[in-house]
Amino acid sequence: MKRKQSKARFIGASTFWGMLTNFRVLWITGRYGAGKTSLAFLCAAKLLAEGYSEHVVSNIPCSFSSAVENLVKPSAIVLDESWIYIEGRQDVYDYAGFVRKFNHYLLLPSVFPVHARLSYFSVQRVFNAYTLGIPVWWYRWNLRSKDVKENGYFGIYNPKAIFGHYPTDFVAGDDGGISSELAKISKNAGYKGTRREQGRKMVSVSFDDEDKDTSSFQTEDLQSIADEIEDSTTGFTDAVEDMEKIEKSLRRIKRRF
Repeated sequence: MKRKQSKARFIGASTFWGMLTNFRVLWITGRYGAGKTSLAFLCAAKLLAEGYSEHVVSNIPCSFSSAVENLVKPSAIVLDESWIYIEGRQDVYDYAGFVRKFNHYLLLPSVFPVHARLSYFSVQRVFNAYTLGIPVWWYRWNLRSKDVKENGYFGIYNPKAIFGHYPTDFVAGDDGGISSELAKISKNAGYKGTRREQGRKMVSVSFDDEDKDTSSFQTEDLQSIADEIEDSTTGFTDAVEDMEKIEKSLRRIKRRF
């Protein structure tokens, strides 16, 4: 008679789980081969089983993942090798701008750090008890948000139960269309882009002037100034330099008229 295989089970993870369901974004870090993707799918399966999510969507194959079109419903999103896709501020908007609005959870397995805005809550495997013949992986979670610094530990019994549900040697060549689908859903919900993106879509001002090249030049320069203002930092020295640049740009426009 074949013995029934044990299921994976979280041990002492109530605090970690409470934080995950509240923060909704988790960076899973650690060395190569440290079970990062396994933990991501274990968390996704638990979110699915406990009713937090209706679907699991990932950029690598998984036996219980769904098509990206299902992101319109509450979903657990697994973005394997996420450091490739989340580097700049725009990437943060693309993947995590509306996790709360759409009731999504973002699970980010990645050896290298992702953008700081998505790495404040992280987890890493610190002990593989299989080396002692015990089927347990032990993890440490960390919360680093402004002045808040907390950490704790939890385990997963029989974590290898997730093996066979996804190909462990699969290379994530792209994001599986996740960012494109999220952008479409956001647009349908009324999102019109960041302030900078909206600024670029502004209708050009028409002038009662025969010199259309001059009016075009003015519109472009005004947008350039707006970009300079938006991209400026809060540092005093940088602010002074930015104001000098803006002043020169305004003088240049005056000379054109």
